[in-house]
Amino acid sequence: MHLSFALPLWLRKHHVEPSVTRPAVIVCTMVAVQATLPAFGKLLTGALSPLSLLFVSELMGGLFAATSFGLLPMLKAFRSLKNQERNALFLFGVLTGILSPLLWFMGLSMTSSVNAQILSRADLPILFALSVGILGEASTRRHWCAMGALLVGFILVSLHVDTAEFRFGMGDVLVLLSATGYAVGIFTVKRSIAHLPPELLIGSRSIAALAIFFAVSPFQEQTFVQALVALPMNMIWVVLAYGFLGKFLAIYTFYMAVEELPSRSVIAWDSFSMVAGMAVSVVALHEGIGVEQVAGALLVLLGVLGLQHAPSEARTAVTRSLHVQRHRHRG
Repeated sequence: MHLSFALPLWLRKHHVEPSVTRPAVIVCTMVAVQATLPAFGKLLTGALSPLSLLFVSELMGGLFAATSFGLLPMLKAFRSLKNQERNALFLFGVLTGILSPLLWFMGLSMTSSVNAQILSRADLPILFALSVGILGEASTRRHWCAMGALLVGFILVSLHVDTAEFRFGMGDVLVLLSATGYAVGIFTVKRSIAHLPPELLIGSRSIAALAIFFAVSPFQEQTFVQALVALPMNMIWVVLAYGFLGKFLAIYTFYMAVEELPSRSVIAWDSFSMVAGMAVSVVALHEGIGVEQVAGALLVLLGVLGLQHAPSEARTAVTRSLHVQRHRHRG
């Protein structure tokens, strides 16, 4: 099973000669942009409802897909799908476009941005457990060691050093449930529709999210427009930055990185966006970070990097997971 990525239309029209500088700029931009997403999301959780944040996120994702790959080709490809493929795509859209992001925004409002970034990586071990247990994919000792490092890292995040107790707050639980939803959604892709182009996956998420937004909005006390009008001007800039930098540009640079670099390198650099995001949260949001969070983050980082040496099918799963994550909300 192989992933097939295509550059956006405007990049395909202008050929650029390969160089060492180009991939470096793309990767640095990707990591820097993705690092800002959790901090922007945390700032907005106190100003906008999870449903409104979902609308902003998926609207930008849908805009990226429509302008990059063309709306008419996407509609044509969707019409050519079989019923079984449409059902799987619908399930994927509901899980990763509605349920998981809503849970993530709710969890982010109740926990720290640092914790949310670390615990969001729980989708990787869940995805591998499903792949090995249900699909019978091969696994190695190195693979399971990486999974063990991830698990211990998640446990350390919940450790309270002062009382030596393991305790997950409600926000942490919601983030873990969100990661579970993403993992099941990605597993659905692996099992049934791995051959579909990635733009259809992005489109299904956006359609599902926008549909639930417009269906539920009339029953809310405050509409999205009213919420925006009530925001102070500095928060309006945060919304714009979250939508363009955190969503549009994050997906754009990720696609460019996949085209320019091997998937193994993309996985490695993507891992460092978590570390950069934690640093942004500490500096910009003044969040405290304990030794248990640092240790947990390092173990999670080692676990993700260790997956580079997993079997080819496992690496494909990681790349597919990262592709969906770049269109998710944690950065």
